Amino acid sequence: LLPSTKPLRTCLVLEMAGSRSMLIIIALFFSASVSAVTEAEKIAICNKAMLHDFEGMSQEDMMECAELLEEPLKHLEEEQKAQELAERAAAAQRKAEEEARQAAAAAAAKKKREEEAAIALQKSKQREQQAMAIRNLEMEKESCAEQLSSALVSANSLARCEGELANYVENSVPVSPAIRPLFGSRSLEVVVAPILTVFCILFWMLGCCIGSSRVTPMMNPAAGVSGVTISDVVINPGNEVCTIKNRTFSDVDLTGCSLRVADHVYHFDDGYNLAKSTSVEIHAGPEAKEIKKLPFADHEKFDSRRCNKLFWTSASVFLGSGETTATLMDSNEHTICRSK
Repeated sequence: LLPSTKPLRTCLVLEMAGSRSMLIIIALFFSASVSAVTEAEKIAICNKAMLHDFEGMSQEDMMECAELLEEPLKHLEEEQKAQELAERAAAAQRKAEEEARQAAAAAAAKKKREEEAAIALQKSKQREQQAMAIRNLEMEKESCAEQLSSALVSANSLARCEGELANYVENSVPVSPAIRPLFGSRSLEVVVAPILTVFCILFWMLGCCIGSSRVTPMMNPAAGVSGVTISDVVINPGNEVCTIKNRTFSDVDLTGCSLRVADHVYHFDDGYNLAKSTSVEIHAGPEAKEIKKLPFADHEKFDSRRCNKLFWTSASVFLGSGETTATLMDSNEHTICRSK
C-alpha cells in the first residue's frame, strides 16, 4: 500500500537472515523515498482503505493505518468530550437559571400569599370593629328608647295626677259658711283625721264583740271532701277547659294535687291556693298557649283570686284520648272528685 511497504519486507527478511549491516544500508536507502510521501497523503490513503474495510491490506498495513489515524481520532474524541462538557455546563447553567427563576417565582408567590393573608386579617379585624360599633350603637339606641319610654310614662303619670287634682278641685264641695265656726281656725284635715280614727276604733271594737275573730286555717283537700268539685268541663276543638271550684268557707292548698284525663296529668304548683268561693280554669289544647300571655306577675300565680286561669298543655287531652271524664286527685293519689 505505502512506498515503504516492500523495502520494509525486505528489511525483515534480511534481518531474519542475520545480515544486520545490509539491513541498515537498505533502510537508509529507502528513508528518502518514505519522507517524500506526506503525512496528509498517508492519512488520506488510510481513510480510503478504512471506507473499504481495509480490504486487501496486510496486518502490518492495518497497524500502520491505525497508528496514523489514532492521533486525529484522539483529537476528535477530545473535541467531542470538550463539546459534551460544554453542553453539560450549559445545561447545568440553564438548570440553575431555571431553578433560580422557580425559586424567585415561589418566593414572589409566597410573599403575595402573605400580603393577601395580611390584607384579609386586616379586613376581618375591621369587620369585627364595625360589628362591635354597630352593637354598641344598638345598645345605646335601646337605652335611649328605655329612657324615652320611662320619660313618657312619667309624663303620663304626671298628666294623670294633674288631671285628677283638677277634677278633685272641680268636684270638691266647699265648706258651708254655717258650719265653718265649728272648725274655728283649724283646717278640715286636722278635724277629720281624729274623727276617722275614732270611727275606726269603734268598728274594731264592734267586730271584736259581735263577730268571731278567729282565722280560718288553710286546709288540704282529701278524698271524700265534697266542697272541692270539678264544676264544669268544656270540650271544644283547640280549647279544652276544666273548672275546679271551692265551695267551702276555707282556702284550699292544692300542693301535691293533680288533675288527670286518661294518661294526661296536670300537677298543681306547690303552694297554689284555691281561695274560698273561687274557681280556677285548667286550659288544654292548641289555643291554650294564649293563657301564657296573660299579664300575671310571678307572685300572683299561686292564688285563684289573682290568677284563675292555668295552662296545662298544647295537646288535646279529651279529643286526643277519647276520654270525657276528668279526675281530681290528692297528694296520696286518692280521688277527690270526678267530673260529671
